[in-house]
Amino acid sequence: MREQGWYQVRIRGYQGVYPARLRTRSSADLRAPERAMLFGRYWSMAEHDEGARGSDRPRSTVTIGGHPIHPMLVPFPIVCFIGALVTDIVYSRSTLIMWSTFSSWLLTIGLIFGAFAAIAGLIDFFNEPRLRRSTTAIAHMLINITVWIIELFNAFVHARDGWTSVVPTGLTLSVIAVLLLAVSGWLGGALVYRLGTGTPA
Repeated sequence: MREQGWYQVRIRGYQGVYPARLRTRSSADLRAPERAMLFGRYWSMAEHDEGARGSDRPRSTVTIGGHPIHPMLVPFPIVCFIGALVTDIVYSRSTLIMWSTFSSWLLTIGLIFGAFAAIAGLIDFFNEPRLRRSTTAIAHMLINITVWIIELFNAFVHARDGWTSVVPTGLTLSVIAVLLLAVSGWLGGALVYRLGTGTPA
């Protein structure tokens, strides 16, 4: 057994890397920090930062069985609004009224599910201070609200008769809404995969 000595180590914390010295019997003990004696204030700093790493994740307050409701609902309006764009394009090419009817139904269903998703998202946003301070979350929220308003107006446009129910206004609004959805989806992904929103610590 080697004689007890000093070893220079670094503790990686959430805010950075801290140098620390520990007194241990061999360098093998460095792989088991719980058995080593750390001196100075670096241990408590790193321990605090590692613990804060999980707690810094914004939480979702609207859940079912621990699963956030907002990400469970958003796929429905996304699929419906993209589907409405597709049926609008098909109608503009074929002029078959059937496709315009499909667009109207898809917009209606998307608006209903979008309203529920927005309610869940707004509750999460206003109940979580870390989300309210996040520019990504604010942009995500504003774009989603904008998309919903655009598609609400689009639904009224699709209530018209004949060709003008889709071309040109309805089709244009569908394109704008889907493009905004792509941006919103990117931001939503950043909230989950970069900030860890609603994920377990």
